[in-house]
Amino acid sequence: MDLRNEVGSLVWDLLNAWGGYHHMLQTVRENLSLLLIFTAILLCLTPGTALAGDHVVSASELHGRLAGAAQARQNNVSQIRDFLMAEPVQKTLHSAGMAAHQLELAVPLLSDEELGRLAALSAKAQADFKGGSLSRTELTYIIIALATALIVLLIVEK
Repeated sequence: MDLRNEVGSLVWDLLNAWGGYHHMLQTVRENLSLLLIFTAILLCLTPGTALAGDHVVSASELHGRLAGAAQARQNNVSQIRDFLMAEPVQKTLHSAGMAAHQLELAVPLLSDEELGRLAALSAKAQADFKGGSLSRTELTYIIIALATALIVLLIVEK
């Protein structure tokens, strides 16, 4: 029951949040702007200044954090794709007339926060189904709700 509420909440949040594709584009633009500004600053620094040692965050620590964030995002994308490729999910999507391949294309469009939430929900749904605490009907509802959220992203993208 708790998982269905979380999925429903996620779908509702996505529908509200993605009621503006503009929000996603604005976030991407902001992140890209910050990245470009950061890159420009790094390019302007001389090697002596960059290695002076008086920085609050060292370059190696910053690199480690960025690599960790990228790895976490990739892990979340992989979790969701694995969920979409699972046999019960494939059957449910097919019977609902949905194509898993199209849903896979929408996964990278999610923000890091939404991607994390969806990955956690898909992992919980998989574990609950394998553990027997979800019936096939409940899993079907969850799959359709998660797929619907991703479809909204595809529609908004076009």
